[in-house]
Order: sequence, then structure tokens, then C-alpha cells
Amino acid sequence: MKVEVPLKILVVGLLRYDSGKTSTVLSIIREAKNRGFDIGVSKPISGFDAWSQFKYVLKSMELGVLVGEDLTLLYGEASPNEPVEVVGPLVMLLAPPDPEAYSWRLSTYTALTSSTVDQVTVIRVTKCSEEKHYTSHYMVEENIAHTPSAMKDMLYKLVGMLKPKPENVGKSFVEELFREDTISGIDECVRNVMMNYDLVVVESYNDAAAPTLSSTNVDVVVAVGPGKIALYNGERYRRALSLVGEIRNPLATTTSEVLSLVKPAKTINAKPVVDPKHAREPWAEGLLDEILRIKH
Repeated sequence: MKVEVPLKILVVGLLRYDSGKTSTVLSIIREAKNRGFDIGVSKPISGFDAWSQFKYVLKSMELGVLVGEDLTLLYGEASPNEPVEVVGPLVMLLAPPDPEAYSWRLSTYTALTSSTVDQVTVIRVTKCSEEKHYTSHYMVEENIAHTPSAMKDMLYKLVGMLKPKPENVGKSFVEELFREDTISGIDECVRNVMMNYDLVVVESYNDAAAPTLSSTNVDVVVAVGPGKIALYNGERYRRALSLVGEIRNPLATTTSEVLSLVKPAKTINAKPVVDPKHAREPWAEGLLDEILRIKH
């Protein structure tokens, strides 16, 4: 099927974690590449864990900029023209605290490990303006100080290798991270990516309805949950979002709130695979065909 370009796709998750968004985006990219499309990708907001995804702490040291697993995988698969900072303008590195620092009080430890504000150790923010981009790194030293000693040493090593050098900030900075002036600069990066390709895929953050305002200006929304994918007309999704939340700040609205007001144009079954982040899924060909039908 011939694509009517440009085609813009937003992939959102039904669950806060492990919905399968990145695996689905990778499958769409691989299938679109196989058909010869010029592909762009955007992961506007992401976070990764210093323990379970330590490989990407090392990758960030190598590059001198903070990058996480999902961003690295998407960037490598799509091979876009923009630098990785523009493709993924906001990245947060989380590290759980040392339980011994809290005298093994597991109730306190559990509360801290469920709080993003108490776990964010390093942040990268890239803002775009026309053809330029500006990157800043930040470290939350009070959170780094509460991590286990081995991780603390690695985090300080990371901080020393990032360019520009991270500025020390407090937890209040994390709480205000999604303020309008920061998000608008990030959104400009998204807008730049969305203008430059035949087919662009934007991946949302956690279970947010969309990561930024520009991310809502898509033709098709792909909602992903374990074993099930639902496709929605982009304009109908935007209208539903405007009814349940502030469209200028879609991060504050969950995917489930929006989907309660709009019916899917198509649902697709997705089978589990051994390595979903590297395999080319057999259902991806049919998924892209259905996306194209909604676009038409």
C-alpha cells in the first residue's frame, strides 16, 4: 500500500510501565524501513534505571550526553538525521536509595523507590529553537548521596564525563521539571523532527496521553497493552483529549482517560516474543497496513 505522506504516528501505553510501546515502535520502524520509507522518530521524555539498565549509564559516559535504553534503541533503528539529544530531549536517570541508609526500614525504602522525585539522580534537558539546540545536564546530589556506595561512585564518574557539566539542583527542580518553559523547548524539538520525514513515530512517556502538545498532531494513535494493540484516528483522539484534560499539557492526562471516550478504528492481537526489542514481529506488516488505512 502506498503511503500518503507525511504520516505521523503517536504510540501510547495503557500501563504506566511495560506496556510494550518501545517494542511496537521498533516494529513499525523496521517494517517501514523494509518498504523504503524515510523515517523519523521522537522519544520526547524518557527515564531509565541505573541498576537494571546500567549498560546505558556506560553508553552515556561514552557519548558524553545522558541517554537511556529506549532512546538508544529507537535512535539506532531509525538512524535519523538529528542528533540523539533532539530525538530524545528530556532524559532522567533514576537510582534507588541504599536501604542501609534508612536502617532497613522497608516502609520508608519502599516509599522512596516508588517516588520519581526521590530517585532522579541525573537529568538532561535539550531545548530546540529553529535549527539550533541547547543541552543542559543537572544532577540531584542529595539523591546521589543516598545511593549504595558502588553506584554512587559510578554516578559521580558519569557526572564528570557529561558535557556540558551538570549543575547541582534540588528535588524542587525535579518537581517543576515539566513546567511550561521547559516543555515548550522540548516540544520544539518534537516539532522539528515531525517536519522532516515521510513517516514519523513519536513514543509517549509512561501512560501519558501524549508527551507534548505537538505529539498530539498526528494522523494515527497506536495504544499498546500486553497482547493487544488498538488504533485510533488522530483527530478523534485529540478531541477526546480536549474533553478530559488540558491539551497543552497532555502529560497530566492518562491514556485510559482519553480512550474511555473514543472507540478504536481497529484492534490487533500481538503475541509475546523472546526478544521484543530486537525481533521483527510477524504482525508488524499487518499493523502498518492498518495504520495506512486509517490515514487514507
